[in-house]
Amino acid sequence: GLPGSITGIHFSSASTGYMVGGSGTFVKYQSELEPEYQASDLVFDEVYANSMRLSYTASPDIPTGYLAIRKATSAPTTDPLDGIEYTVGQTLGDGTVVFKGNSTSFSQTALTAGVTYHYKIYAFNGSGNAINYKADQPLTGSEATYVTGAPW
Repeated sequence: GLPGSITGIHFSSASTGYMVGGSGTFVKYQSELEPEYQASDLVFDEVYANSMRLSYTASPDIPTGYLAIRKATSAPTTDPLDGIEYTVGQTLGDGTVVFKGNSTSFSQTALTAGVTYHYKIYAFNGSGNAINYKADQPLTGSEATYVTGAPW
């Protein structure tokens, strides 16, 4: 997002994060470059009726971290927006933010038995209003919790 105090923008570049104002001055509104690669190889394990663990291979870019969005029964459709730092538990479009951090695994608890949960995981760089998500081709996957108890 653009700060509200800037007026008379003649040119802005999403790729470089620079804007040229009315007086010809350069203003940097996005101080971090977008990661070039997403994480890969999503694995679901320790799947039970009410919990599961997700793990994945880190992006070779070594991004600041990863943001995971979950939705029950179908894939979430809303991507995170650059310049907005989301928090775990926050609604994001039709999904919910369920993980934010630099770990390559996280656990999910308090899930409903017998439901398929869909995930999208985005690499990002930066923080605060300089946060920059790689919104295209997030790591995706889904897994169903068991109807009851453990799988054995």
